[in-house]
Amino acid sequence: LEIEEGEREEVEEVEAKPRRGFVVSRARAVKGDYSGGRKQLKKLKKTGLVEGAKIKLDLKGEKKPSSPLFKQIEKIRKEVGDPRAEQSKKFYDGAMKEIDRGNFKGAKTNLKLALQYDPKNRKFQEALAELEKQEEERRAEEEFKAGRSFQMAGELREAMMHYREAMNLGFQSAQLFHRLAELSLELDGNHDRARSLAIKAIEMEPGDPDRHLLLARAYRGLGQKPAAVAQYEKVLSLDPKNKIASKELKALKKG
Repeated sequence: LEIEEGEREEVEEVEAKPRRGFVVSRARAVKGDYSGGRKQLKKLKKTGLVEGAKIKLDLKGEKKPSSPLFKQIEKIRKEVGDPRAEQSKKFYDGAMKEIDRGNFKGAKTNLKLALQYDPKNRKFQEALAELEKQEEERRAEEEFKAGRSFQMAGELREAMMHYREAMNLGFQSAQLFHRLAELSLELDGNHDRARSLAIKAIEMEPGDPDRHLLLARAYRGLGQKPAAVAQYEKVLSLDPKNKIASKELKALKKG
């Protein structure tokens, strides 16, 4: 099928010439229109010029020529730089300034805008991920502080809710596990959960007599007398004047 180079109009009449099994209008190929090739194939089959052979439509080798205007635009872009990249950098620099000011919400907004202009920029992606991680850590710490305030006020259910939210957000501290263990005993009588949480608190910060006392009570509630006695004795080794541990240990041995 012979078409003059540069011709862009649809071809109504076609003339079949065997060319490595391909029949397609060059004008349609440039447009990316494969349907024209199929219509021509049907016409050719009706004329009997094509018989039996299965003809594939293949545009390999057909390349859309670059116009002079397109080449000029590309040249200008390389010379002056990509305005989208420049705009994304401005938003990124703005985000860094907001972080220095402690305005993390503003920094997050700027980073998201930077990524709208340059969505594949790895540096922007990592900065936003780190900022979101820090934001989650701050939220977790705020939840823990709220829980502590409610616990001191005697609102234990509210305290438990905030402590659990802090833990769900990834907050990890011996004090959090200790307080959750206390509430597990006081609110629910869940000695097994209190035991697990008290052990975590001790592993994170060993040597605190209050945590060993809490663990002793959890073991006592579970009916594990030898383990409870060992923990009471640990409390007294750390704090020999601890009257509560001494009293509870004597009562446990008598029982």
